[in-house]
Amino acid sequence: VLDTIPDTGRRLRLLAVDLRHVLDIEAQKVYHFKGRIYLCMNDCLGLCQHRGGVDATTLSRDSLATYIEHAARNMRRTEFFYGLLWWLTVVLFVVTVAILVDHWFWPLTKLARFAVLGSLVGWSCWWLPRRVVPPMIHRIHIEHAARMIEKQYPECKDSLISWLQLSREDSKTPKGVVSYLGRYAVRNLNGQDSQSIADSATVVRLAAAFFGCLLCSAIYMFASPKSGLTSFARVLLPWANIAPAARVNILEVLPGSTTVTQGSVLPVTVTVRGMHLGEKVSLRFDLSDGQLVDQFLPMTPETERSNYKIDLGKTFGGIHQPLKYWVHAGDA
Repeated sequence: VLDTIPDTGRRLRLLAVDLRHVLDIEAQKVYHFKGRIYLCMNDCLGLCQHRGGVDATTLSRDSLATYIEHAARNMRRTEFFYGLLWWLTVVLFVVTVAILVDHWFWPLTKLARFAVLGSLVGWSCWWLPRRVVPPMIHRIHIEHAARMIEKQYPECKDSLISWLQLSREDSKTPKGVVSYLGRYAVRNLNGQDSQSIADSATVVRLAAAFFGCLLCSAIYMFASPKSGLTSFARVLLPWANIAPAARVNILEVLPGSTTVTQGSVLPVTVTVRGMHLGEKVSLRFDLSDGQLVDQFLPMTPETERSNYKIDLGKTFGGIHQPLKYWVHAGDA
C-alpha cells in the first residue's frame, strides 16, 4: 500500500532559513598537508607494493639477509682489530716498562731479560691463535651474527635467528609467518646501520691507548739521555752480551791495551759525551801482584765535559809490573 508523504507543506518553512544564510560556498583548494598521513595498511595485512610489509622472497635475498651479512663482516673486522691492538698495546707496554726499569731502577740481568722475552713470547703464542688469526682466515657465521644482534637489541626476541632458520629453501613454514618474523625483526632494529652493530667503541679506545703509548715511548726515546735502542736490544736479545745503557758514553780510550818499558808512565786520554757540569772522570787500576787494587786516580780535563788526561804511574814511581785499568765517567 503506497501512501503520500504526510505534512509535505512543512518544507516551506526552510525558505526562511535559506534567505537568512549564505549557501553553496565553493571549498578552497588544499596545496599541502599540515601533518603526515599514514597511508600504509595494517602491518599484518600489508603488501610490499603498499610499503606496509616486505615480501618473503625479496626479504631473504635483498634486505634482511644482506643486512646480517654486512653486520657479520663488520664484526669480523672489529674482532681482528681488537685482537691485534690488544696484542700490540701489551707488547709495547711491557717493553717500555722493561726499558724504564733497565734505565733508572735496576739494570736487567740476563735471567731477567730472558724472563721478559719468554713472557712476551708465551703470551703471544696464546693470544694470537685465539684472537687474531681466526678472524683472518674464518668468516663469522650468519646465524652467530644474528645472535649477536639479538643480544644487542633484546626487543628482537629471537626473531632474527628464527627468520634465518625458517626462511631456508627446504623449510615448509608458511611464507606469511616467515614474512611477519622478518618485518618484526626489522621494526625492532630501529633503522640501525649494519656498521653500528659491531662494538667499534672498544676498538677506538684500544687504538687511542696504543697510539698514546707509542707517542710517549717515541718522546722518551728521543729525549732520554740514555739510549733506548740499547735497552730495547737487551730485552729482545737477552743472550747477547750488551752492556746496560748509560747516560755518559765513553767514546775513546787511548792508548788502550799496550806495552811500556819498566819504570815509565803511561799517558791515558779519554773522550766522553753526556757529562754533567761538575762531574769528574777517574781512572781505576789493579796491579798484577795485588799490592794495589781498586785504586782511583782523578783525570785532568783538557776540554770540560769532553776530553780528559792522566799520566798513569806518575804517582807511584812508574809502572814496574803488569796492570789493568778502567775509566769511570758518570754512570759509565
